[in-house]
Amino acid sequence: MIGIFQRRGRGGEGVADGPGAGMLAVRLAAGAAVPAGCAGVVCDQGGGTRRLASGARAMLNHGDIAFCFHPGPHPFDLLPFASAPEIGLRATVAVDSPDPRLAQQRFDLYLMSEAGEQLALADFRAAIEAALQRELAQGHLELPPCTTLEEWNAFRAGFNQLLYTRFGVTVDDCLPLDLGASHDYAAMLLARAAAMPAPDKPAPPAPAASAPL
Repeated sequence: MIGIFQRRGRGGEGVADGPGAGMLAVRLAAGAAVPAGCAGVVCDQGGGTRRLASGARAMLNHGDIAFCFHPGPHPFDLLPFASAPEIGLRATVAVDSPDPRLAQQRFDLYLMSEAGEQLALADFRAAIEAALQRELAQGHLELPPCTTLEEWNAFRAGFNQLLYTRFGVTVDDCLPLDLGASHDYAAMLLARAAAMPAPDKPAPPAPAASAPL
């Protein structure tokens, strides 16, 4: 059976359509080949995972699921502080080749547990941004104003560790980004206020009962 991310090749064999524009990963149909420039992941019923190289076919047993993904690098503009949208970071992340020292790769486990049928780049960026904001709010990472080089290096080390531990990706590059020209905080607050429903007017107080004569 041809899946939604599979097309027919000239000889009738299944050939996977790789992640298109805006997609990081998509489900791979049984028997489909991993597209050029992509990698594949197969997860069995026991939770074990294995990687597939570009061109390899997804030979699936009963209960197995498979994905193909583009390893990147993928650039993301992130807002580390929700209350300061003019302050940004431009991070470039990538999925590394399998680490032979690990039985299961962290990114593979993330895909199997959270991707569903597909994983859009916008959703992955939002997940990274939410994790970054949470770590900063809880004080596990620090990015103070007028950050010194030493403070920046400490932040980068923590950010690198966060993305590898949580998502299984590595940070190729990360630079501060001024988003003031594209993110007007005052305008954003006004838009939020306009979108909020009007508060209910309090009911008028009941008239006081007249005292008996």
